[in-house]
Amino acid sequence: MSKSKQIMEQDKFSQIDDPVNPLVSVIVVTYNSSKYVLETLQSAKAQTYKNIELIISDDGSTDSTVQICKAWVSEHKGRFIDAKCITIQNNSGIAQNCNRGLKEAKGEWIKLIAGDDILMDSCIDRNMDFVKNSPHSFFFSKMTFTKKNDKLVDHFNKGFQLLNTKKNQLKVLLRSNYVTAATSFIRREALVHLGGFDERFPMLEDYPLWVKASQNKYKLIFKDEPTVIYRIHDEGISQNQVLGTKKEFYAGLPFRRSWFYFMRKVMLKEQLKHYMFLKAWGTSISIVQFNVLVKLFNNKRNTISKVVYTIFQLCRPSFYSRLIKNQ
Repeated sequence: MSKSKQIMEQDKFSQIDDPVNPLVSVIVVTYNSSKYVLETLQSAKAQTYKNIELIISDDGSTDSTVQICKAWVSEHKGRFIDAKCITIQNNSGIAQNCNRGLKEAKGEWIKLIAGDDILMDSCIDRNMDFVKNSPHSFFFSKMTFTKKNDKLVDHFNKGFQLLNTKKNQLKVLLRSNYVTAATSFIRREALVHLGGFDERFPMLEDYPLWVKASQNKYKLIFKDEPTVIYRIHDEGISQNQVLGTKKEFYAGLPFRRSWFYFMRKVMLKEQLKHYMFLKAWGTSISIVQFNVLVKLFNNKRNTISKVVYTIFQLCRPSFYSRLIKNQ
């Protein structure tokens, strides 16, 4: 090894242990992300913060995602303390994919980003300024969007207002997932302490973690400043709804199953435990509705299924609260 390369390697090792600028692990989670992943990787490379390792954790993509990522890493790995692309043969779900990335990470802080979203150039720098001298482990910020979606923006803006108050964060989270997962910036030690992402819910990595963190007295901290660009597109797993088209239904079914299993195994019990009876009733209706429409009607759009769907909607407390609100 040449002397200049030895110096570069020594510099990298010293950066890993830098107490002023700790190592940050950027974990890019991918699955069939070939359309967008280069933009995500370029945004990691463009970070103004320098002490970064890059881990691409792929979940058995069947397109050219892995080839694209490996070629990009080979060309740009010199920008990072370390850079690697790991993959598996068969798709296992988002939670396991995140855990594989976490297992490889050496950084004090973890920045997770999906292979179709974009880090703003100062994302890591802003987060490091935010966490400086803080005892907390879970940090979030605002995000901008590549496609206008007022409902989503309003939802997360409401979340910032609620979660930054002195209200019980767990009870706020038991009402809805107000946390923008794409903006998460988390201390690795806390993730390890919580056992990583809950693999009982393969396609749902974020909401179970926020609830578990709140259950374990971790405080979720928010900054009113965007750090990530979130891409909304029809191929996103959470975009497909029950009683959508047949193609959308089957594309989104694994996500929906994880979601409602989480509702049944965790959310319903916690809501009852905290005397949130109306919310627990709404959750119960959602769980039954999903199972009836999927198992009994196979999500088919016909007169009977639409009538059943409407009856379930009329049983929801949220239906009447929205009705009163719109008066």
